[in-house]
Amino acid sequence: MNTMDDQEHIHMMHIASLDIADLFIQTLHSNNVGTQDQLDHLLEAKSVRRAIPKGDDGKRYGHAEYHKAMQGEL
Repeated sequence: MNTMDDQEHIHMMHIASLDIADLFIQTLHSNNVGTQDQLDHLLEAKSVRRAIPKGDDGKRYGHAEYHKAMQGEL
């Protein structure tokens, strides 16, 4: 069972993953996309999601919101 500190930590990782997703989408769709290395680094940064444990349903905390962020819908 997760403690309150664990839940807060998971929530903070989720917020960070949303910020990274937003930055990735903005970079990808901007007129000045940058280098492939920059996009690759952002893709690597997205791996913060893997640190979020899966729930009983097999999905990570905030999965639906993260999916929308990666589609540029947030």
